[in-house]
Amino acid sequence: MARLNRDNQKGFTIVELVVVIIILGILAATALPRFIDVQDDAQLAVAEGVRGALMSAIGLAKAKYITGGKISPIDMDEDGTDDLVLNSSGYPTDGGAGGGGLDQCAGIFSGALGAQAPAVITGTSAATTGANALAEADAQFSAGTEWYAVDNNATLATCDWIYLPESDATGAYAAQFTYTVATGVISAITVGTAP
Repeated sequence: MARLNRDNQKGFTIVELVVVIIILGILAATALPRFIDVQDDAQLAVAEGVRGALMSAIGLAKAKYITGGKISPIDMDEDGTDDLVLNSSGYPTDGGAGGGGLDQCAGIFSGALGAQAPAVITGTSAATTGANALAEADAQFSAGTEWYAVDNNATLATCDWIYLPESDATGAYAAQFTYTVATGVISAITVGTAP
C-alpha cells in the first residue's frame, strides 16, 4: 500500500479563504439592489398589462358599439349578458347592470376585462381623484385584493384604478391610472407609494 505523504497534501490557507469571502461579499452587495428592483419592475409590468387590456377592451367596446348600430349596453364576451353600458360616444360608463353609483368604475373594470378580470374593490367616496383616490384605496386595503376602483364624482367623469399589491403599509408600492369617460382615454401609469 502506498503511504500518504502529508507534505504533498495541500489545502486553502486562511488568507485565500478570506479573499474568497470578500469577493463573494462584494458580488452580493452589487447584485442585491438589482434583485430588489426586479420586484418593482414586475409589479409595474402587472399594472401595465391590466392597463393595456383595459385600453384594448375599451377600443373593442367602441368598435362593437359602432358596428352594432350604436346600441348600448353591449355583450363583450358573447355569453348573452350585457357587460358594459356605453355613452353616446361609445365609451363605457358602467358595468352591464347599469346600476350607477359608487360601483360604476368597478363595473367598467370587470365588464371590460370579463371573467379573467382581477378582483376589484369599490371606493367609498364619490368625490375623490388623484392622490386622494390613492389614499382612499389604501384605506380600503384588503389582503388578497390588489385592485381598487375609485369613482371621482357622482356624474362619473373619470375612474381611478389603483394597484396596491403589497399592503396598506406606508411606503408600499402603488400604481395608478385614470380613465376619462368622455374620451375613452386611459392615462399613463403613475407609480408611487401608499400614503
